[in-house]
Amino acid sequence: MNQKHYRSSANFFKVITFGLVILALQVKTVKAQVSFITNGQSIQATNSWDIKLVDINGDGNLDAYFGSKTWLNNGDGNLSETNLSFGSGIFASFGDLNGDGFVDVVCQDSIYLNDGDNHYEFKIKLSSDVLMSSSVLADVDNDGDLDIISCSTTTDRILFNDGKANFTDSGKSLGGWGQASYTFGDINSDGFTDIYVAIPHTPPPAMKHTANKIWLGDGKSNFSETSHDIPNAICRSAMLSDFDGDGDIDLFVASNGSTGNMIFQNDGKGNFADSGQKLGNNSNFAKAADFDGDGDEDLFICFGKVPFGKGAPNMVWLNDGKGSFLNSNLSLGNSNSAAVALGDINKDGKIDAVVVNIKLDAENDYAAVPCPVDIWLNNPFECNYLNETKPGNTPLIFGKGRISVEGKNTHVCSFSPDGNMLIFSRYPDRKSYMMVFREGKWSNPTEAFFDGKETSFSPYQDKVFYYRDGEIHYNEKTEEGWGSAVNVGNVINTDEMEYYPSITNDGTLFFSRNGNWSEGRIMYSTLRDGKYTAPIDIGLSLNKGGASHAYVAPDKSYMIFNSPREGSYTKLDLWISFCDADDSWTIPQNLGKTINTGGEAILCPTVTPDGRFIFFTRLHKDGTGHVYWVSSKIIDEIKEEVFNSKRIRK
Repeated sequence: MNQKHYRSSANFFKVITFGLVILALQVKTVKAQVSFITNGQSIQATNSWDIKLVDINGDGNLDAYFGSKTWLNNGDGNLSETNLSFGSGIFASFGDLNGDGFVDVVCQDSIYLNDGDNHYEFKIKLSSDVLMSSSVLADVDNDGDLDIISCSTTTDRILFNDGKANFTDSGKSLGGWGQASYTFGDINSDGFTDIYVAIPHTPPPAMKHTANKIWLGDGKSNFSETSHDIPNAICRSAMLSDFDGDGDIDLFVASNGSTGNMIFQNDGKGNFADSGQKLGNNSNFAKAADFDGDGDEDLFICFGKVPFGKGAPNMVWLNDGKGSFLNSNLSLGNSNSAAVALGDINKDGKIDAVVVNIKLDAENDYAAVPCPVDIWLNNPFECNYLNETKPGNTPLIFGKGRISVEGKNTHVCSFSPDGNMLIFSRYPDRKSYMMVFREGKWSNPTEAFFDGKETSFSPYQDKVFYYRDGEIHYNEKTEEGWGSAVNVGNVINTDEMEYYPSITNDGTLFFSRNGNWSEGRIMYSTLRDGKYTAPIDIGLSLNKGGASHAYVAPDKSYMIFNSPREGSYTKLDLWISFCDADDSWTIPQNLGKTINTGGEAILCPTVTPDGRFIFFTRLHKDGTGHVYWVSSKIIDEIKEEVFNSKRIRK
């Protein structure tokens, strides 16, 4: 099974349903790591402008509806296409329309009722002078049943439910049309449902900016209108939620305009003030959930110029609990993502994401092109580190007697992104060994499934990179296990020695060239259309005096490498450099004598996937060496010093 895996360090959740709007409420605070891994499915779909996750067949699993098709979940998050159809509508909404406790469907302008045995029967085609293209379900009039807000290509309307799935057109418009986004909540804290309408622009052919609208409800089906003007915004999606934890409902707006994505804070009376945050640009859709288990709502934002432009990675932004969002540096896919649905699709208690993408072929009558459906499983990093005593600022030997053994040189301890595998290399064996965590315990070291040394997992966990005979290879994860060795090719591998691979979130491959300590160079090659480009020398500042064995953080925020350059305490010390705002690398800083001592050379750094610990080897004159680990706090300490000094110089 091919897998991709992404992660970010960060500091849970009970759900209630409002219509089908899922709100996350704090139950307890448990710090966790944010991690997403694909489930390996290769689903291609057309006309996937929208996606819903809901238990369609009543088996307790979240199924999916996208591209006018129903997909059933086997319980593990794998989706299978069915012949269950709700007409040809691309957009569908699910909820109990007649109060019998079963999920019904509104698709385009038709209602399908569930008979209790999960058979969906067509009930009625809603009468209208316009064709409904999409609909949203919510209890608009506060009477306990789900009403319908329907959208056409030119207008919208509210249909009130009598509680038995009989709907009456209110004759009221909220000012939206086909691409409008609706979100619900008590904006002005009066206890009644209010509505926020995000309007990307006025109906064709005008295509001009139109202010978004706030509709304040009185609990009796009446609404008062207020404009919420965001100049230059092209609003594709909006959400109401208490992002800053102060008890009132704040606002997130996704925009394809120059304004970028914005957070507005509520004063408790329904007045929104721009927080000043810009969470990226060219966004089409977003959803909120507590991904990192700290009790507040984070954001999953879809990027890309739908439906004709180039794709862009989707991002997760982490909430600090006070309404400030930090980019997690997760890059989830790289397509034109039209929508995302969130829910626990593999029943492990964590919120997953399913993303649909859309692309139209302008040269072929705007036909929809098959695009991937990305299923991302939230898979927090968990590792007990062999139950070893955790180090602080003083390095400790790791795995004494199992990993670090007398008479050997053990180095390059690499943990898999999910924390369930450890691979390390050993001389004079010239082999790699692996340990696997199963049923609550670690296996004893056994020879690895590949012939090579100095291993690095891809952040996606779909590949293991290493070097063999002076050239870089990798093995790829398959449904049967791990595939055979693949040479990365002569674009990377030359007559010189290439070794010590390190792979970042965007697929960039960093590696070392030339095995001579004083002449080693750090190189990198970007991944473009599935192929590596010609390698580039990282530059004089890092490579001057020799540099090799570079561990590069998955988000490229820093690299740790060994070098014999001036200022070293041993023949080979560990140094660190940070990636600046302009993508340049700062002048390397020594990691200090506490780390760079106790051996003839200090080399082969790695950092655990949760970012908590640095691993390295202290090599002695007799060629033996043990693996040590130490807290990674020193990274933040040095980073603060580096960037503070830069600010002072400016």
